[in-house]
Amino acid sequence: MNGFFVLLLVIWLLFSIQFVLAVLCFYRSRKVDKPNATISDSLAVIIPYRNEANRINPLIESINKQKYLSPEIKFVFCNDHSTDKSSEIIKQAACFQFQILELENNSGKKAAIHHGVLMTDAAYVLTLDADVVLPEKYFENLTANLQGDLLVLPVKLSAENFIQKLSSIEFEWLQKLTFGSPKPSLCNGANLIFKRSDYLEIYKQRNDLNHPSGDDVFLLQHMLKENKIILRKNSNELEVVTPAPNTIHEHFLQRKRWVGKLSHMKKSVFILPGLFLVLIQFSFFVCLIAGFFQPLFFLPLILKFVSEALLISDGENKKLIPFLVIHQFWYPVYLVRLIFQVKPNDRWNRTSKPS
Repeated sequence: MNGFFVLLLVIWLLFSIQFVLAVLCFYRSRKVDKPNATISDSLAVIIPYRNEANRINPLIESINKQKYLSPEIKFVFCNDHSTDKSSEIIKQAACFQFQILELENNSGKKAAIHHGVLMTDAAYVLTLDADVVLPEKYFENLTANLQGDLLVLPVKLSAENFIQKLSSIEFEWLQKLTFGSPKPSLCNGANLIFKRSDYLEIYKQRNDLNHPSGDDVFLLQHMLKENKIILRKNSNELEVVTPAPNTIHEHFLQRKRWVGKLSHMKKSVFILPGLFLVLIQFSFFVCLIAGFFQPLFFLPLILKFVSEALLISDGENKKLIPFLVIHQFWYPVYLVRLIFQVKPNDRWNRTSKPS
């Protein structure tokens, strides 16, 4: 029995560390930075797209409904070789001034964003994904926010079906990590602002341009390396919404792209958190099995559940808490499948180095 209690002590320690980290991330992520300067310079909104005819309408409608649109805000849609009617839909639905740029020699999301950056002279660039929806006062609140070289903004997944809700739980954890970690380590190109001059300066040093995804986190890593000013603003007024993956297949493809980004980044930043995550999730099954021999092993599971529920307990995310019970069983299996999945296939997979 001594071996059982040593194992129990180790698991209690793991779950206690998880609880402390969850509390810290939760409260740090709720901190709202107070504006100390306004973005008075011009802003270019760059929206790369490829074959988004079935997804881009909600974005266009949300821009049409904006309560405030300064003349200094320029909308630039960058078409990455679409073969559907995405461009026609933009032209028909948009009630604001915009420009559509066509990629010719290069392809890929990074190339689309880079082309947009080159073709604008705005001081700041905001990148949005083609399937996001903006809150009505998004630009009104955006132009009253603090400056920096890179401004990380929040993204939320909309979830209707069972798979989407499971997918949203992990995404909400990542959002808490994005805004609750002591130093910036994650960001999302679906809602990201950067200074154009800094982007062009750093672009010459980047070594990730042949990788099909990671337009956001690679830029963040280079900004950190150059000691640029990275700011994070987590507020509902600036939170864009994008649909969660609709099927298990889509979910795994999206996560595989994320893992692909991390494999090309500074590994020391993610190795320890990754190992800790694996230990935590597989300790769940250890407790579950050992609990039938020693019921005390069921107690740490309560602490684990509370820790993970805390990270999705704000606002409408509370609706996800019942699904967290199923997530306890799903997540370790998902991690194994993700680790051993072979190759992703996504609509941004074609790529070449932007010139």
